Amino acid sequence: MRAGQTTQSFETSRARYPLKMKPAGVPARLRRWIFWTLLASCALCAMLNLLIGGFPWCLYVLLSAYIFYGVFVTQSLVDASIMGKLWAMILSASALLLLIGYLEGGQWALKTVVPMVLFGGVCTGTALYLPKQLTQRPYLFPYFSLLLAGILFPVTVMTIAGHANWACVVLFCASNMICILLSVFHRASILQELRKKTSTK
Repeated sequence: MRAGQTTQSFETSRARYPLKMKPAGVPARLRRWIFWTLLASCALCAMLNLLIGGFPWCLYVLLSAYIFYGVFVTQSLVDASIMGKLWAMILSASALLLLIGYLEGGQWALKTVVPMVLFGGVCTGTALYLPKQLTQRPYLFPYFSLLLAGILFPVTVMTIAGHANWACVVLFCASNMICILLSVFHRASILQELRKKTSTK
């Protein structure tokens, strides 16, 4: 009788407290293999660049490998939301484009390409955020980081270059318009989430 009661209580507790599920992501063994493969590839490219000399193209390989590993390998979708991954990918791609533009000379990346990448990120972030904004609170801060980048980057370009082209103007206007619309239609939920994040209780 006691054995039956023990078995029943164990089954009841297991039903009440389900087993912890492993987060969906890249397995640890595969993650280590990808890390060492990328590290060996970067080291080989750096040595070849030093032996051959000339343009430091190995920096492209290093930053690209860092972006791939940091955005797609290290974090799972449980640890980082899709919006967080989008923000990390946009930020890393913009940094890579700015590096390429700086090393090759010219302001094509600063004035045109990076604003277009940020504009695509703002549009994608808006499409991800609006349907989820009442149920997926982790989307809030990465999304507003995208909007803030869309506002500040054109201002930075105008400060550095002295003028802004069409890509910066479109990015600046779209980011500001989305911020105004969100402040009008979703102000209550946004302020509530901000109070939760900044509360010390």
